[in-house]
Amino acid sequence: MMEEGIENKSSHANHTLPEWNETVSIEYTNSLDDVVEFNRFHFKRRKEGKLSVFLMAAIVGVLCAILGFLRWEPFWIITGAVVTAVGALVDRYFLPDVVARGARRLYQDGKNKGTLGWHRLLVSNEGLREENEVGASDVRFDGVENVSETESYVYIYVSAVSAHIVPRKGITKGDLSVFLTELNKHVAERVKNEP
Repeated sequence: MMEEGIENKSSHANHTLPEWNETVSIEYTNSLDDVVEFNRFHFKRRKEGKLSVFLMAAIVGVLCAILGFLRWEPFWIITGAVVTAVGALVDRYFLPDVVARGARRLYQDGKNKGTLGWHRLLVSNEGLREENEVGASDVRFDGVENVSETESYVYIYVSAVSAHIVPRKGITKGDLSVFLTELNKHVAERVKNEP
């Protein structure tokens, strides 16, 4: 039973936000695999703590090597080199997969209708609008923090840790290159006009 005054947002066309005069739009479908890939991508490109595991391993490795040189014991020198190498491998190859498996487990628990499934992104003079099966949200261009592209995806970051995940193969309507040109034009104008 719906509360009085609350609109049902279960169809693509129904939403409570005002209509925008769209310039360009795309429609696409996200799957669980797309969300998992975003988490892997984001983890690999993170700035803060990017070298955390490697850095810790390197510090331990250097301390072991110093101890080895001070005592002239090759065991500690070799241990230092091995610890540093293992830390680099873990940070580069193992941790992104751990993050991806964790994201998969988290998203498997619910229906995630606003994240998985149909999406429509619209660019207009007002900003960027995202519509999905359960509603819509608007972001002014100053809220678009970054647009990252890979061979398979476009990630339109609207915060430090969240983005619109656009799978290139998942686009069902619209031209992605035209969409990105228009979006980047508006974002560049916003950056140019910032004090």
